[in-house]
Amino acid sequence: MDKPVTLILGLGQLTGEAVARRFADAGHAVIACDSQAKRVEKFSDNLRDKALVQQEDLHTRIGLKNCLAAAIEAYGHVDHIVSV
Repeated sequence: MDKPVTLILGLGQLTGEAVARRFADAGHAVIACDSQAKRVEKFSDNLRDKALVQQEDLHTRIGLKNCLAAAIEAYGHVDHIVSV
């Protein structure tokens, strides 16, 4: 059975990273999206092998579609969506 896939929309200051780490430690495949390049870069550095990360504008339809599409392209499905 494939591992569950969790999509995290928005990283916040530290909340998104903590949520991503918790899901990854529980065996989930994690993909996170945020609109701020600094957060995306920091997140990528901190959770290198535990999560995929993508920069997208989360306040537009196309940004949200791109996040979901990235998760589906990488893993084939999404089981959970967490909005921070």
